[in-house]
Amino acid sequence: MVVNGLARRVVEPKVLAAVVTLYADKYGEGFPDPNENPVYRVDPEAVIAVIEAEPGFSGRATRWSFRP
Repeated sequence: MVVNGLARRVVEPKVLAAVVTLYADKYGEGFPDPNENPVYRVDPEAVIAVIEAEPGFSGRATRWSFRP
């Protein structure tokens, strides 16, 4: 899967706090320090997905476009 879009660094404290909480809930351990391991959000413009194995790889790609 390929996601094309604008990536922006997340710096809002409330958003980072939510990421840390959700990460700990899912993985059972703390999220790495966002100051040393930045968090990014991608606003997708297009997504392309393919099947990894033949015979579908070359002929069954799917594309989604997101318009603002």
